[in-house]
Amino acid sequence: MSLIIRQATLQDFAPIHKLLTTAGLSTAGLGDHIQNYLAVENPNEGKIVGTVGLEIYTEHERLYGLMRSLVLENSTLQAKMGMELLRLFFAYAETKELMALYLFTKSTGIDLFIHMGFSTVEADALPACISQSPSFLAYEGQEITAMVHAYKSTTYPHGHVDIVGN
Repeated sequence: MSLIIRQATLQDFAPIHKLLTTAGLSTAGLGDHIQNYLAVENPNEGKIVGTVGLEIYTEHERLYGLMRSLVLENSTLQAKMGMELLRLFFAYAETKELMALYLFTKSTGIDLFIHMGFSTVEADALPACISQSPSFLAYEGQEITAMVHAYKSTTYPHGHVDIVGN
């Protein structure tokens, strides 16, 4: 089976919404961020069979990302495509010039994301734009772990390094 991983469009909203709902995941904020989701499409069936989302928030002129809802339709896809989808997602997120990428996971995902360069972070240390996002609020009262991957800036000038004197 050949699959296509591509950036989602507005036309993908309904099938992605259905995937998230079927998986028991929150759809909060989906409509506002659909253009930053990746869609896994089975071109033979013309059907979306997986997704992972990126929500981008701005705080103090800095961009922060929130990974959302990695879903693949069935266990065969999960085994074959899960890591590839994550790899492409992280490459995609890196192009957005984020200060940091956050995610929320249940305890079963912690080791995987630590292996991928994330570290755990307390909820009270999250930027307000992340802790007040519809995605975070949707998990209120549930046992989730917040994780972060901080990016090193590759753009210049670095305000704290490159400005000499006043």
